[in-house]
Amino acid sequence: KIITEVYPAVLHSKESDGGLDSLNPVERKISLIKKQVKFWNAHPPRGRIFAGGSTGSLVPISYMLRAIAQMPNGFLILPGLDKSISDSDFDFLTSDYPATNQNHPQYGMLHLIKKLGLSPSDIPDLPLFHDYGNTVTSKERERLANTIMFLPDMKADWLNIPSFPRDILSDVTKLSLNTESDEAFACACILRRAVEENKRALLITPDRKIAKSVAGELRRWGIIIDDSAGIPASDTTTGNYLLIILKMIYDKFSPFSLLAVLKHRYTMFGYPNRSTLDFITECLERDVLRGNIGLDSLDSIIAYANTVSKPHISLVQDLLNRIKQETKDFAEKMQNLGGKFSIADLLKQHLELVDTFVQNETGTIDTNQLLWNSSDIHQSLATTLSEFATKLQNIKSQGSEIDKMSASAYFTFFSNYLLSTSLRHTTSTHPNIEIMNSIEARLMDADIYILAGLTEGVFPAQTAEDPWMNRPMRATFKLPLPERKIGLSSHDFVEFFCKKNVYLTHSLKSGASRTETITSRWLTKLDAIIKLSGIQWDNAGASEILNWVANYEIPLEIKPCAQPSPCPPLSARPRELSATWVERWYRDPYIIFAGKILGLRQLDDINPDIGKSIFGEIVHQSLEEFIHAPDLTTVDELTAIMVRRATPYASLPQIDFWFTQFQKIARSFIKINANFTTADTRTYTETKGSLAITPDFTLTATADRIDIDSQTGSAVIYDYKTGTIPTDTEVQTGYAPQLPIEAIILNAGGFASIPRTTTAGTRISTTALRYIGLSGSKNGTVRDIAKTPDDMESLLSLTLKDIREMVEKFANPSTPYISRPNPNPRVVGHAIADYSAYNHLARIKEWQV
Repeated sequence: KIITEVYPAVLHSKESDGGLDSLNPVERKISLIKKQVKFWNAHPPRGRIFAGGSTGSLVPISYMLRAIAQMPNGFLILPGLDKSISDSDFDFLTSDYPATNQNHPQYGMLHLIKKLGLSPSDIPDLPLFHDYGNTVTSKERERLANTIMFLPDMKADWLNIPSFPRDILSDVTKLSLNTESDEAFACACILRRAVEENKRALLITPDRKIAKSVAGELRRWGIIIDDSAGIPASDTTTGNYLLIILKMIYDKFSPFSLLAVLKHRYTMFGYPNRSTLDFITECLERDVLRGNIGLDSLDSIIAYANTVSKPHISLVQDLLNRIKQETKDFAEKMQNLGGKFSIADLLKQHLELVDTFVQNETGTIDTNQLLWNSSDIHQSLATTLSEFATKLQNIKSQGSEIDKMSASAYFTFFSNYLLSTSLRHTTSTHPNIEIMNSIEARLMDADIYILAGLTEGVFPAQTAEDPWMNRPMRATFKLPLPERKIGLSSHDFVEFFCKKNVYLTHSLKSGASRTETITSRWLTKLDAIIKLSGIQWDNAGASEILNWVANYEIPLEIKPCAQPSPCPPLSARPRELSATWVERWYRDPYIIFAGKILGLRQLDDINPDIGKSIFGEIVHQSLEEFIHAPDLTTVDELTAIMVRRATPYASLPQIDFWFTQFQKIARSFIKINANFTTADTRTYTETKGSLAITPDFTLTATADRIDIDSQTGSAVIYDYKTGTIPTDTEVQTGYAPQLPIEAIILNAGGFASIPRTTTAGTRISTTALRYIGLSGSKNGTVRDIAKTPDDMESLLSLTLKDIREMVEKFANPSTPYISRPNPNPRVVGHAIADYSAYNHLARIKEWQV
């Protein structure tokens, strides 16, 4: 209805002043062109009229071009016309659908010539064109470019490609770079050399990512380049600051958005200096925001901060309360989804809020200088925003409903406004180098041309299928086919390929995932033509640039650090370790040094996801509660316990995937429990034990579950695994010593809550060690280790012997806590990286082969 009813009504609604219908913009353009041509026909111009630079791809423009060409004193200049095209190819390229010809660079111009009743050979050359300066190559290069553009249905004889001068590509350099960042750096190096040699250079690309990266690389050398597309206002420091304050309120003060504002260099928020605010922000992050799930609003953050008992927490509480007070009015508007407010008023309040966050305690900060006058680009932003605010104020004064908007919609509105507002440097840009798209670059001359982003989908761009009109329908309506854009890009490629001193660059991989790219069709066909025609293309200039890329971040001298081998004094070495830490000790002694001796602890994540550890904690606690409640026996009852314990995380979307898992675990556990317990079984859960294996060293452990037969004294030790179950090899080689250590402590009577003998006087001893898998594909898996008494005795003896040897070894003050003594996963089981939070401190990438 918008298309068929509402929009036509808008077009035909009478204006109050003139009573005229509104016009569709395209209709208006066509009407103006027709009126101009009609005026020229009635009143022929006395001077000459030149039309240049257009290929006539748009129907209204081609209508005007034909009119100019038919004037006695009219001149039509066609860029890059292939005059040598054969009659058969001319007929093919000017034929209508279903001919597949719109991706050819000559398509538009040849249609224009045909409508004028001419052929390409009738068009004279522009006088002295090939003698103009040093920027245009010979006709042979043009012939090579036209050969590249042959289409399958054209009369090209690919087996008999005509010969070309052997040095035809002597001034063309192709650079195949590994990644997009390498390509950007290579382009920046070429431009920097152009600056040093005082040459004019153009970087031509439709890829905004490459353009921004190249500009960033040049800034490292103090070179500011003029990018014709400009800089989005949202990418400027001030523009970004306006957005992050708005986003903080829109996101209901999520931890990340809150910290983004507080850590920004502009923010002072009434404090005397940045160092004071930095200290309080650090306390907020460490003591309140890290490691806590569900802090999804300012109120929830304040509520949690009020429960914290840490030094300086009162400063944090004061900061949070001040933020709430200063943003209260705007935040209430943001949460009022049904309310409508003046856009002009919202912008005014938004900018006032920014000023509040910028100002210091004494109110002496010059916000104009800081936000708007610190650079020419910020001055442009200030001018643009001032004009924008004036327009909004004018709309408000007219009482128009257009002025009304919800505050949450204002966030999207203002974000899109800054994103779509392009700013240009007004000073300090280098006069000799520029970044342009291909349309703008058509009008420029330079000493060096760089065509970047030559991969399929970028240059040329990927064609998008029209979801509303298929090809026959578009042809019926005289609309161009999707591949017409490829034809226009092909024309630009040909034009620049025929310049002198050309660089053609493309990357082999794209994005963070390093996806393989497809080289542009033009480069692929060029390589094929070179092989068929015998052109000598040494590509000599590429090796130097590729060498720059390969070595630009490599220092002159590399001194790798040695494998860390710290030797702390005996007084600092731990005299007690739990079974979990013993496992880490075996795998990577450096973990003991960093964690136990230096006391370093990895910070919790900010607003962490619900991970495997929380899932495992819920399952372990639920099983413990279920076992000690004899009146609970069913799957539904155990499932209900797990669901109840997961309640604190119920608002998070990840929890939905756990409910089905809870039921599977409950079903498996009750079945296992029935198979391994009898009326004589006494169960102990989360039991703590310890054993001094030498006068100076004590082992500790917390057993998930120990079942003891009250008649025989035989004990079974269980370890619930919601993650990976250790392999038999890991257990036998000592790299998974949890259960054997618990057995050693139990056999020695080290669990205080477990008696040494049964009521009948039988000594309690371990007869089985079992892992129970309670997650994923391993759910319900039971793995016994040391299946016979001999196996058990051998395993426990070997485990105790190994631990005593480790204790004796590290009782020597010269024994270092080596990082990754045996990093081979096939030997130690799981990769060492899974066990260490200190790999970056050990600098393993500097010394490990």
